[in-house]
Amino acid sequence: MNANDQKDRNRAAKILKLLDSKFKLSTMYMADLTYILSILCKTFQKDNISLSEVKYSLDIVIAAITTQFIGIDQLPTYGINQKYLQENPFYTQHIPDGFTHFAKALIDNLQIRFPHNNLYYSMRIFDSKELPLRESELSSYGVEEIKTLCEYFGNEKCGLDGATISPLIDSFECRKEWGMVKHVIKSVKEYDMIDGWHHI
Repeated sequence: MNANDQKDRNRAAKILKLLDSKFKLSTMYMADLTYILSILCKTFQKDNISLSEVKYSLDIVIAAITTQFIGIDQLPTYGINQKYLQENPFYTQHIPDGFTHFAKALIDNLQIRFPHNNLYYSMRIFDSKELPLRESELSSYGVEEIKTLCEYFGNEKCGLDGATISPLIDSFECRKEWGMVKHVIKSVKEYDMIDGWHHI
């Protein structure tokens, strides 16, 4: 548009009239929501992302969306919209239901996209950067995580086509070998996870 053109100025004036409070509220809502998602996107765009970060990032984003746009024990805060709502109390009682539905659908999709979040988190024990600093803690390090991984990968499963999928690992051997493997991981502590395992 050309600010010096009267026709363009008239069009702009008409558009401005359409920008009612509901439009402003919706725009701020989407701005807040996409900002939270952008934090998750930036995490996954890193050259090297640890398995711990996967769980932390997902948990933080889901918690933030729940608090700000869904609410559990109290009303949602609606992010930066909260100030606008305080200044315009009428809209507090007229927030579109679509806001909450969209936020819930977004969380559902994140959980569908990452259905085994706790499994990813258990795999962090294979990252040398996660090793405990104290030697005395090494003996118990990863025991619970190995148990989780063995329960998932060490048992038969039913595939989507109904076929039986055999266990991928021997749970007994895996638990037995973990005591040695953690010391092997310790030997490549100066590497990141991928380079460390290439070195091994």
